[in-house]
Amino acid sequence: MKEPQMMEITTLVEAHSAGARMTAVVIEYSDAVLGEKLRMEDFQVEGYPIVAACASDTPRGTVARTGRFVQLILDEQNPATRLCQMGEDRRLQINRPTLMVTQKRPIEMASGKQAAPFEQQASEHMDAGVIDRFLTASFTTKTGQTLRYNLYTPEKIVRGQKYPVVLFIHDLGSCSEDVQAPLLQGTGATVWALESDYGRRPCFVLAPQYTRQCANDDFEVTWEADATVELLENLCDLYAIDRKRIYATGQSMGCMMICEMMLRNPNFFAASLLVAGQWDPARMAKAKNETLWVVVSGGDEKAFPIMRKALYGMRAAGGSLCEAHVNARADAAMLDALIRTQNNRNCNLNFTWFEGRSVIPDGLEVHGGMHHICTWKKAYDIKALREWLFEQRLYEGRISVHD
Repeated sequence: MKEPQMMEITTLVEAHSAGARMTAVVIEYSDAVLGEKLRMEDFQVEGYPIVAACASDTPRGTVARTGRFVQLILDEQNPATRLCQMGEDRRLQINRPTLMVTQKRPIEMASGKQAAPFEQQASEHMDAGVIDRFLTASFTTKTGQTLRYNLYTPEKIVRGQKYPVVLFIHDLGSCSEDVQAPLLQGTGATVWALESDYGRRPCFVLAPQYTRQCANDDFEVTWEADATVELLENLCDLYAIDRKRIYATGQSMGCMMICEMMLRNPNFFAASLLVAGQWDPARMAKAKNETLWVVVSGGDEKAFPIMRKALYGMRAAGGSLCEAHVNARADAAMLDALIRTQNNRNCNLNFTWFEGRSVIPDGLEVHGGMHHICTWKKAYDIKALREWLFEQRLYEGRISVHD
């Protein structure tokens, strides 16, 4: 009978509101490990402190008495676990390091045998969970321009049934040459896919990659705005997408792009969740009949006053506007209750801002930029906002111009 041995090492990555990070290193053995005999001191991941070691039945499984996988949980406070770093060119750089793992002493197996130590073995694979469920592709517009994108498709598609699609557009700070940057920078794209994987609100998720600024403070957009709509149209033809449930969401630059796309394509989006952005108040009144939920921080020096002015103009033009402010530090249940209360007023325009500095974690400097960035780190965590988006659809009298 063969002696137990190490088979493979994998690094686990999780999506996170502050950017994806490496959470664990998983060692697969040929035989089941005895979990109660594991000690984190028996292992080393070079440059990455370990806070726990446990056995499991699968790489991402829960703690088990025995299992062929040993999870080495990494210290999440270690900055080196973060995959996203801002480069010198002010564009997002994605770091995918190869971790070196050592097993210092023999470990006990359930069979009574021992697995021999090993030194400096490389983690050959990176398992990014739901992020890996997105396919990467390129789209060429009718004018010959190329747009790269990430697309998540529902795990189980029922023949004859159509599904919503959520378009997520990232912020300026997430512009990158790495096509997966929109999936790694935060949870604006992955939160919808994760819920779909769990069987809640199955949908497609589209996350285009932009390598440069596509919307600016002069309320101008580049060719990517029209190209993104063209890409959506193309995907509706290729996949089982419900044209009456095309949703949009974006943060900062992404919010601004969606505003312009909405103005150019009335009644195209069933609803838009707009986070930490602003657009031309003089033109936004034309979108008075669109269904929007805008979330900003009260301390955001641009998004708060400019978007409020835009929404007031939309109300003056005939839109129905509901406003509310919430404490971002309230627990999840309270935030959901406050959002649902606001939703019950049945306005097509909703404006919610985080009070004071509540969106900024303790220990961080308080300034307008932090108010801005921290908004989307919180907004996508609010379940009631995600529920609201999926409640919306285009009805008779307000039908997509492309139907």
